[in-house]
Amino acid sequence: MKTLLALIAFAAACNATAAPTPAACPEGLPAGARCYTGQDGAGAFYWIALPPRWQPATGVLVMHAHGGPELGAPRLSRTEEDLKRWSVMVRAGYAWAGSTYRRGGYGVTMAGEDTERLREIFVRDIGAPRRTILH
Repeated sequence: MKTLLALIAFAAACNATAAPTPAACPEGLPAGARCYTGQDGAGAFYWIALPPRWQPATGVLVMHAHGGPELGAPRLSRTEEDLKRWSVMVRAGYAWAGSTYRRGGYGVTMAGEDTERLREIFVRDIGAPRRTILH
């Protein structure tokens, strides 16, 4: 029973996530792009980038899953590096979202959960895209 209660408490904490904060976009993104950063309830940092004039009802979201392992504690700059590397997606007109994951090391299930949590944050705070692609 303690384990179940602990899992329920962890799930509730993961969902208690503040709205993304507007941030200056990194170099390489198109003029007029909008960027946001944040940290989800489980401790993963993330970046979101929207191309100019992107609208949820007609737009496509690319969810970036960086692979791994990334050793050490999560840091916002890790995902900024991914956004710079894959800025071509934003220049092509796609919204982009990427997570550091909540901790370093191996964790396929964790990576999937953290990517899905970021997708949920995106839908909640930006809007539901017409299509979502996992990259």
